[in-house]
Amino acid sequence: MDGAALTLQVADTGPGISPQSLPYIFDRFYRADVSRTTKEHFGLGLSIAKELAALHGGTLRVARTGPEGTVFALRLPLHRGRHI
Repeated sequence: MDGAALTLQVADTGPGISPQSLPYIFDRFYRADVSRTTKEHFGLGLSIAKELAALHGGTLRVARTGPEGTVFALRLPLHRGRHI
């Protein structure tokens, strides 16, 4: 591979992620909002997304978080000569 990659950033304008929660957001079953007591949210989304990125040789990381929202960056390598 020649190092070429595609980077996709997704941003929101919510309250951001607290510094206390940041180290854990990619952990399975972690839910930053402890007030969610229903079983509608299982805390698996970000851990699954990060694992899928890794399986494709990429990364998923938090690029920025703060009072103006959060930015996630997905980086996937581009492979020459491979077609889907």
